[in-house]
Amino acid sequence: MKTQQLRNLLQTLNLKNKVHDENAWSQIKAELSALVDAHLEEHELLKKTFDLGYQEIQNMLELVEQRELLTKSIFNASLDIILTLDQHGQVIDYNQSLERILQISGMSIIGKKLIDSIPDCIFVKELEDALFNIAENDAESVFGKSYESTLCDTAGFEIPVLVSINRIQLRENIFYPLYIKDLTSEKAAARELEESRSQLILTSKMSALGEMAGGIAHEINTPLAVIQMRADQLLEYVEEGSLTNETLVSSLHAIENTVKRIAKIISGLRSFARDGRKDPMVLTSIAKIIDDTFSLCREKFNSHGVRLEFDLSHDFEVECRPGEISQVILNLLNNSYDAIETISDKWVKIELDKIANLIFIRITDCGLGIPAEVQKKIMQPFFTTKDIGKGTGLGLSISKGLIESHGGNLQIDSTHTNTSFMVILPVHQKKN
Repeated sequence: MKTQQLRNLLQTLNLKNKVHDENAWSQIKAELSALVDAHLEEHELLKKTFDLGYQEIQNMLELVEQRELLTKSIFNASLDIILTLDQHGQVIDYNQSLERILQISGMSIIGKKLIDSIPDCIFVKELEDALFNIAENDAESVFGKSYESTLCDTAGFEIPVLVSINRIQLRENIFYPLYIKDLTSEKAAARELEESRSQLILTSKMSALGEMAGGIAHEINTPLAVIQMRADQLLEYVEEGSLTNETLVSSLHAIENTVKRIAKIISGLRSFARDGRKDPMVLTSIAKIIDDTFSLCREKFNSHGVRLEFDLSHDFEVECRPGEISQVILNLLNNSYDAIETISDKWVKIELDKIANLIFIRITDCGLGIPAEVQKKIMQPFFTTKDIGKGTGLGLSISKGLIESHGGNLQIDSTHTNTSFMVILPVHQKKN
């Protein structure tokens, strides 16, 4: 607009067409000066605007460059392998972890098929299936999902890995980003944790047996005394010449039954003490597990006036590791024993029930229940209500873990008038 006004004004200055008086000249001069100043101001504004636009573009380009450098740095700084393959499975990009973990030169595999460039292993077969053999309707079950696999480095060492593969389509091209996490450290840590857990379980077992040692010794000594007495009687009858067949048969039957009683105690003790964490799940009588467990603590309970109540005829079978279920029951019995020491009429009762595919083992004692604030913490490791030196606070947390490893649950029945724990187990284990 200002440019057109300037042109019009300059046109009026064409002396060939018109002569202007002094006033007209003064007016034209003033208007011309104002238009020139305005034009120069507009030009300066445009120049500044251009300079600002140019600077913004420069700043944006620098930010883009910094972002690309940062992305590349993060890409290479990742401790896990990151790869990009084209639609033919050829490597078009990789990060430095590839070279560190697999001990190969990244440049040596650029432009080559990954499955042909690394040692043959489970991962290679799975990748080949994912890239070239998967049906379209199965794609969602593979791409964007994580799964564990095994890689091999150039030395042939197997590497446990977590793999995630995606498929991206850009116009006519398909790309496959791969993320591969080395699980070696995690697997080693998991093994150490499992070993520590197993050692803790075994220590808990030995602690429980230590508490029962006196009772077990007495439980064995009593039948041994019976055998000794019967043997002394037979010897006396023989020396006197008064031994009859009836007396001999009766004494031998008594000795046989007593030996069986000792054998049962020893069998229960050996079964309980062994490390059975790798034992297979077997279909076992719950009543037998409970009866074998009673053999480890019956004498201790009897000698302190605690009645053990259980109906052996009411039985169910459950798929389990018997030694671990026995450990849980013995721990609950020991807890009951400690809790009811000062009560005059002491008893502990075990009841069995079955609903659908679940077995319920209820252990109830004559105590008046557990306070609500204690119930919230009682299953936590190292929490104990016992006096110092009488408990580690690990028994219930370990028991809970053992039952959960069977797909079951260990809980307190807070609705019961007495102190009551419930062990819930599935009859059959889920098949993997």
